Amino acid sequence: MVGCLVMGLVVERKKGLEKLYAPLFVACGTGFCGSLTTFSSWIHDIFAEFANIDQPALGRFNGFMSGVAITIVTLGLSQASLTVGCHLSSFIPRIHVPPIRPPDRTHLAFAALGPLFWLGAIFLLAFGPHSWRHRATFAIVFGPPGTLLRYYFSRRLNPIYPSLPLGTLAANTLAVLIFAIISLLQRTPGVSSTGCGALQGVLDGFCGSLSTVSTFVVELRALGRRDSYRYFGVSWVLGQAVMVLILGSWVWSGDRGGACSA
Repeated sequence: MVGCLVMGLVVERKKGLEKLYAPLFVACGTGFCGSLTTFSSWIHDIFAEFANIDQPALGRFNGFMSGVAITIVTLGLSQASLTVGCHLSSFIPRIHVPPIRPPDRTHLAFAALGPLFWLGAIFLLAFGPHSWRHRATFAIVFGPPGTLLRYYFSRRLNPIYPSLPLGTLAANTLAVLIFAIISLLQRTPGVSSTGCGALQGVLDGFCGSLSTVSTFVVELRALGRRDSYRYFGVSWVLGQAVMVLILGSWVWSGDRGGACSA
């Protein structure tokens, strides 16, 4: 919910952030808030309750009600956090800072910092202490490509059909698809500790950054009532359909082995 709250602050201060430094709004909104919230794990948690993956003894009705509760509570808290963030922005004094217009060379130097930090994460993954590197650094390595792909989708696809943001829909659905496949691979016997860490890194890093709840709720708020209900319904149904097709085959095969551990 923190990502949605910060997103509310960022959305309300959009003009000021862009005036201060043009890429700052995209960095805070798409980069930080979009990566901090994840749509794919939310959809997975709902399906896990519907299918009683973790606690099959509770029964189908309890699982169904738990899935509905996760859907409603998460969406409601996300919307509430966004609203609180928007309201908090009115209590934060506006500090007039002159716009930052760095020279071209300085701007390029700032732009190069991101890839350099990413290469540093790869270096840490390759040469860091073996006791913890596979648990901590895979997500850092896989995260930035997911964020960039989501930004590309939104730039190219969202303008096509304004009443249904296709870019965010495509990013969230693709993330759910990858999440389901990786979750299935985690339950394959014989996965090594490093391999399991890599799979978990894809879930936490790539899928977590590719999918977003904060941008999703901002778009729901901006759309009209009918369009917002349709957008939510299409996103939710597509996500659950993907989970049923990928993970459902494993669940209903009778094999409920646990996931590997890094």
